[in-house]
Amino acid sequence: MNDMDQRIQGLAMFIMARHLTQVKFEVPGKPVSWARAGSNGSRRFTPPEQAKYKDRLKNIARKHCDHPHEGPVVLKVSAFFPIPKSWPKWKQHAATVGLIRPSSKPDVDNVLKMVMDALNEVAYKDDALIVNAEVCAWYQKNPYVDVDVVRYPSITREIFDAIKDVIDRSDKSDPYQMMVDRVEAKLDV
Repeated sequence: MNDMDQRIQGLAMFIMARHLTQVKFEVPGKPVSWARAGSNGSRRFTPPEQAKYKDRLKNIARKHCDHPHEGPVVLKVSAFFPIPKSWPKWKQHAATVGLIRPSSKPDVDNVLKMVMDALNEVAYKDDALIVNAEVCAWYQKNPYVDVDVVRYPSITREIFDAIKDVIDRSDKSDPYQMMVDRVEAKLDV
């Protein structure tokens, strides 16, 4: 990437960061992972626990999302699983403070898939818009799933041209903030 491209990218990222929206919410209860549809003969069905959890996740997300976003999305999911009651007290305490992490079923990728599917048409138009996804698993006395959706604005031709024009007319020593102000003035943001 040449110097001009780096400056365009840097300024675009700075502007996008100023105009992103973030949606955060928690889903109380034990995390439920996505599973393949079951079948009984020729009919396929979604396991009832999965369908119920997906509906609950959607309903909670709807309270926090005014419309499905149509631009790039970063999704962060933290799954907090119940600490096994059969464990000795020392092990339960070690799990509570994060020294022991869940490393058994359900797989964290399937928890992430469940969240991604449930947020389709709620937090974002389609899960293909997710450009980065993170998931981690922890133990907690009261299990829940923490969901953080960072929604970035889409770069349009008008925005790109405004950024490129400002960079073309700027000195390399101009501070980003001054260039951002110029771009936003051009776009009347």
